[in-house]
Amino acid sequence: MAWAGSLAASCCSCRPDWNWTRVAHRRFFAMFRRRSDVPLACEPRHPGWFTPRAEDLLRRYDVARVAADPPRVPGGDAPAAAPRWRYWRRHGSPRIYYSDYAEPALRELATQVRAATGRGQRWVVFDNTGHGFAIPDAARLQELLHGDVPKQARG
Repeated sequence: MAWAGSLAASCCSCRPDWNWTRVAHRRFFAMFRRRSDVPLACEPRHPGWFTPRAEDLLRRYDVARVAADPPRVPGGDAPAAAPRWRYWRRHGSPRIYYSDYAEPALRELATQVRAATGRGQRWVVFDNTGHGFAIPDAARLQELLHGDVPKQARG
């Protein structure tokens, strides 16, 4: 229990061939919740996770469904399930892990994050680290969210 209490949040990813099975995932989420109340997110990659029954399971255990880019499943780019927090994960697009995000994409993300106000915590993680774009993209998103810095040249 001490380990979970020190976490700010946790995220689990599922392989593309892992469909949700109510019993196995219910057990995992129930076990996690017995040990911790930290925000938990799941980044599923199988279409079976994008059904009303799967979302009900995630909501029951207060697990957010990650809004991933690029989405592997239609609707996978929108956060869902747990109402107490929203989680966006940007892997780089079009080349996963290597592409940076253009200004219009970062502005759209800022709009989505702002629109989630009142729904608890909002987390954005950039995983486009292959060519070092995660930090500049995160910094630009911060500027856009705070509205205190004009558009800068990106290169």
